[in-house]
Amino acid sequence: MGEPFTVKNLDAYHAWPVKHRHWSFEVIEDESHRLWVNTHHLRLFHAAFPSDKELRSLHRSSLVYAKDVKTHYVAERTMAIELRKRKNHRDTSDLLRFLDWFERNVAQVAARKRRNTQLEEAHAQRLHHAQKQQSYGPTRVFHLEARPAPADWKPWAHEQALAFGSYLASFWRGERNLFLTLFVGLLVGRIPNWFLAVLLPASLDWTVSYRRVMWAFALVVPIALLCAVVFSVGMTRSTRRAWGLAGGKLWASTVYLLVIPLGPWIFLTHYDDEMLAYWWASVRGTYEPISVYADPHLGRIVVKGAMELGSAEALEKELDKNPRFTLVQLESPGGKVIEGLRMAQVVTAHKLDTVALEGCFSACTFVLAAGADRYIGPDAAIGFHRSGTRYGPVGDGWSETDHQIAQYYQDRGVDAGFIAKALTPSIRGIWVAPHADMLSAGYANRMWSQRKPGY
Repeated sequence: MGEPFTVKNLDAYHAWPVKHRHWSFEVIEDESHRLWVNTHHLRLFHAAFPSDKELRSLHRSSLVYAKDVKTHYVAERTMAIELRKRKNHRDTSDLLRFLDWFERNVAQVAARKRRNTQLEEAHAQRLHHAQKQQSYGPTRVFHLEARPAPADWKPWAHEQALAFGSYLASFWRGERNLFLTLFVGLLVGRIPNWFLAVLLPASLDWTVSYRRVMWAFALVVPIALLCAVVFSVGMTRSTRRAWGLAGGKLWASTVYLLVIPLGPWIFLTHYDDEMLAYWWASVRGTYEPISVYADPHLGRIVVKGAMELGSAEALEKELDKNPRFTLVQLESPGGKVIEGLRMAQVVTAHKLDTVALEGCFSACTFVLAAGADRYIGPDAAIGFHRSGTRYGPVGDGWSETDHQIAQYYQDRGVDAGFIAKALTPSIRGIWVAPHADMLSAGYANRMWSQRKPGY
């Protein structure tokens, strides 16, 4: 725990009593004009002030123990800290008045003495330095009251920025410890994720801001490539440097072989060729998410093609231009879940009927289920499977998206057994439901031959 600074007697200190209202306090001051206050008197003033044992544990470097009087003295700053901790007690006003009084009448006087002492010492050093040098010009006069002009912060900030940049560049040059380089490299690998998190917050609706999504994914690719190169080069150079250490060729090479695949992984996890194709088509002005048009001869809205980003917006625009049509015909291999569900919301909001006369698979089934009346043509093939990506690992259970899809089907009145069958195949499989099963389960409610007149 340690002991406080001990003195045999107080001859080297200037001691005097100070009085605040009806309380008296003994204060001692050393030759540097630092102040200490008698701890016994502080406890008489405020009973909750820590004991000497507690002070030795918490602030042993701020205590002085005088052997001749067997008394502890605590530094003025430590006294203020401990008293302010206890200002929630009922005697808060007494504490604050005492601290304000002590600061104005005792502490500030000592602080002025300390500043004057420092100025005198600095002045003596300047005079001593001037006497050591041969001066042929007029003698420079130093005034005690002079203060150095405040330095401009801009050069300091520039210097610190250069130092920080040089420190970061040392990782690129491989001048740092291998494990520290690995840690910094992992932070660098997170930069593309932070970039996407800023550009694509969780609250962003991709079906509306799909062009922003395309640009975000296009911009993150060069950032991810740069981060992957920085990680790989820094690790390679740091590993070569570690070879010069004892046993470095073995352990450094092992670490390097284990972690260097993270370099390409940083890039590949953010490279989406499909999204880049969408972005490039958008830049050229040729991007078309899905074919949506009104057929006046058939008297309906026709939706054909894959449901990519912007499909729901295209459907809504076409419906706004043709409000008299109440039937949507679907022919689609599916597409993105988020667009399929958003298109289903558009159909439900407009209280439209839906029909599938040919193929309607994957996300297209969401839109078909959204109709007020849902028609099935005699040659229609309706295919179901779980969500996912065809290029990644496929799990056996339902994902969070699959549970969302199941809840959507259930809200549309579809039987639970049918939903279980529909979400059994993985993204790489398909279940083409029999027409009779869809009608009995409530997924569809009419055959196309039973369509209402008036279309």
